[in-house]
Amino acid sequence: MIITKLSLRGIRNNLGRLALTVLAITLGVGFVSGSFIISDSLGKVFDSIVERANQNLDARVQPITDDSFGQTPGTIPESLLDDILALDEVAQVDGFVAYEGANGFIGLDVDGEPQTPGGPPILTFSWNGPSEEGGGFELVDGSAPSGENSVAINVEQAEALGVGVGEEVTFQTPTGLKVFSVDGIVSFTAGGAWFTLFDLPTGQQQFDKVGLLDAMEIQAAPGVLPSAVLSAIEPLLPEGVEVIDQAQASAEDSEDFNQVISILGNILLGFALVALFVSLFIIYNTFAILVSQRIQQIGMLRAIGAGRGQIRNTIFIEAILVGVIGSVLGIVCGVGVAELIKALFESQGGFPETGTVISLRTVIVALIVGIVATLVSALLPAFKAGKISPVEAIRNEGVQPGNGRVRVLVGALITAVGLFAVGYGLTGAAGLSGTLTLLGAGAVFTFVGVALLSGLFAGLAVQALGRSGPVGLLGTISGVLLLVGGVALLVGGLVALVFGTGITGEITVPGQDGAEDQVFTPPSGAGQVVTIIFGAMFGALGAMFLFSGPRALADGFRLLVHSFRGGAETKMARIARENAARSPQRTAATATALMIGLALVTLVSVLGQSLKTSLTDVLDNSIGADLFVSTEFGEPLPDDFAAALLELEGIGAVSEYRSIPIRLGGPDGDVLRADSFTASTGESVLTYNLSEGSFDGLSDGTAVVVTTSLADDRGLRVGQTLDVEFEDGVTEQLAIAGIIANENFTNGTMLMDNSLLLQHDDDAPIESIGATISAGADIAATTDAAKNLGSNYPSVQVFNNDDLQQELESGINGLLVLINGLLGLALVVAFFGVVNTIVLSVLERTREIGLLRAVGMTRGQLMSTIRWEAIMVSLFGALLGIALGILFGIAGVRAIPDTVIDQVAIPWTTLAVIVVMSGLIGVLAAYLPARRAAKLNPLDAIATL
Repeated sequence: MIITKLSLRGIRNNLGRLALTVLAITLGVGFVSGSFIISDSLGKVFDSIVERANQNLDARVQPITDDSFGQTPGTIPESLLDDILALDEVAQVDGFVAYEGANGFIGLDVDGEPQTPGGPPILTFSWNGPSEEGGGFELVDGSAPSGENSVAINVEQAEALGVGVGEEVTFQTPTGLKVFSVDGIVSFTAGGAWFTLFDLPTGQQQFDKVGLLDAMEIQAAPGVLPSAVLSAIEPLLPEGVEVIDQAQASAEDSEDFNQVISILGNILLGFALVALFVSLFIIYNTFAILVSQRIQQIGMLRAIGAGRGQIRNTIFIEAILVGVIGSVLGIVCGVGVAELIKALFESQGGFPETGTVISLRTVIVALIVGIVATLVSALLPAFKAGKISPVEAIRNEGVQPGNGRVRVLVGALITAVGLFAVGYGLTGAAGLSGTLTLLGAGAVFTFVGVALLSGLFAGLAVQALGRSGPVGLLGTISGVLLLVGGVALLVGGLVALVFGTGITGEITVPGQDGAEDQVFTPPSGAGQVVTIIFGAMFGALGAMFLFSGPRALADGFRLLVHSFRGGAETKMARIARENAARSPQRTAATATALMIGLALVTLVSVLGQSLKTSLTDVLDNSIGADLFVSTEFGEPLPDDFAAALLELEGIGAVSEYRSIPIRLGGPDGDVLRADSFTASTGESVLTYNLSEGSFDGLSDGTAVVVTTSLADDRGLRVGQTLDVEFEDGVTEQLAIAGIIANENFTNGTMLMDNSLLLQHDDDAPIESIGATISAGADIAATTDAAKNLGSNYPSVQVFNNDDLQQELESGINGLLVLINGLLGLALVVAFFGVVNTIVLSVLERTREIGLLRAVGMTRGQLMSTIRWEAIMVSLFGALLGIALGILFGIAGVRAIPDTVIDQVAIPWTTLAVIVVMSGLIGVLAAYLPARRAAKLNPLDAIATL
């Protein structure tokens, strides 16, 4: 009981000092709980979809799923429907067909522009069930589709297309443009997906399934049990067809959704663990400093009989209470984090519409994670506190670090384990997934090891950085950026406040280049409150930037002048440097949190730049095509586009590219994906660089060329035959005509002619088309003609080499934005870690600050000293993070197959931005500690024990 009271008193006396620690826990746990909230919210949406879709069925007849090829199962003869309907146990049977894939039918708005929901798909299938209800849809206007020119669409799609019931809309279909009449508008909450519905005969015709069905949904006759329906139907079913009850149907429908949700949830959880990992160092640093500052209190407790275990328990109880508070706040914070993650995904393509689901699992996991993380971080400080002797504590000598041999030994051992894991992973002995796992584990061990070892050189590093002119330049640049950003934030905040209060009324912004004027109406209700809050936040941040910016600019410029004149650094910079170097372990612990976040940003940047460089090399050296054709939303290309392209004047060779699943090695063999092209012209479009053999035999469908990786893996050689099983069940014996050295344009297995592929899957979609421009032809005119041809198909895109490179790099940049956005929370946690350490450092040096003020140091000089210290610590963490990030980035490039990335490229511009970012972090982190230190009364500070 006494120990508990002492712990509570310790928390009460150190509320301010523990506040930022609680914030670090809150952010780390918030990301973890936010990941679970998103997964659970998505799960609820898709569970609702499945429940509504299957609410009226008692049984479902469907083809038996053959997972060997991982594709959509076969179909059912429509004649089976009448046989089942004739059963006494059955009241109703509804046949169903669906378009295999997404975005096959895209509507054009009144301006002829294709419209999609962004990230979520457009799903197309037949209307089944009564005329007022089909598959769980609620008919809100009009009627069910009826007739070959009739369609029903969902509310959101109708709004985007600008059409209503009775109006016509043009759709881009797999066979070209077609006009349909909108007979019905339906409502169905499905995470943002859009729906296009035809009646059954029209769907069968549009999906090339005349006389076939994908499934039958069956309702039992009144008073008949579903089990009796299943028993009555089973004798009628042909081979390859099964009947299942509602529970099985719902479980199967949910399985695919759950797999996608699980993958997304695990990815988000991985980023959350990064933020939590960063938090551990901040929590440890806080408790280590607090123990050091409470030496006399611990000494008195030891002198009056408190044992080592009791001292340790006080720290543990404090850690538990802080962990509980941070975890509870983290659960609340998780709701906001989930919304931020949704917004981030929306900015890069879209995210399903979901509610907010906080499950009991989320609460329990968040509490366990937060408490355990805090306890683990407080473990070492607690044991150090227990080792303090009464006499040593009463003399206030602090926690003596000793010779640090144990720390160095443990750090070196952990670092060696991490580097060994990375090295072994790069040998490739563990396979791709094993290699990536080893790299991840190696990175974690290396981070921990470097964190333990960095205290050895932190003092020397800060001493060196503090003397250099570049630090002055960093301070100057940071000051300028903060000054400009402060003005922008302050103006934006004031505009938001004024607009949010409604004082301005409507604001009209004139349109540019003939566009319509935009009218902004002041928000009301909750929107008004949010606008005012954000306006106040932006204004406050702007004021902070404007307070810090000019001072950082002046300090940096002054240091630059000293450097250019060949003199020593300013007195304030020297004092800051010596303060940071005097406590290398604290400096290292502070820098470590920043190091991890910036190392991961650097790693991602190296991978992204390497991918771009590899892509440029491929486009320059391995592609003979001058034009590339694809679709905007990933739907198949029209079947007639290649022929139309070939008829254009100036077009030379044209090759279509497809891919299908195949199986090697018999019934239990591996399912792989094979590619196809137009063998007679394809080599002039894409250069595959055969290492041996030729393309002879591909055009007549008797041979294939295999990739080097497949040949090495299976011991294949030119001249051998390969048994290839296709999805139609036919096995072909194909000669190996050659081995591909350049695998950039394959799925890593084999390449065959389109004629062979179409023999076994005549519906295989065209994924892309490549074309060359004839020698002597007008390149610009031919390119324009091809692009004009593409404009006749609304979603078709025609690129030249420059266009393609820009498009691909844009996609890479979008992915980098998404990844770095998710890593951003780790950087936020690291930022508060720097703030936390500087605050505690000011508290720890209160008496010293008082003495400096007493001998003439002004408030401005004191603030400058603290600001320089924060910049130097942040710069040390940034340089350490960049070094590790480059190391792991290079390892990552080596681990990824050469078909994806085959060159290492260092993004020097991005690294320079990271260094500048560290300066901004340092200046902003010093804002509150510097102001607090400047307000200290010198006499009171000197009297502090």
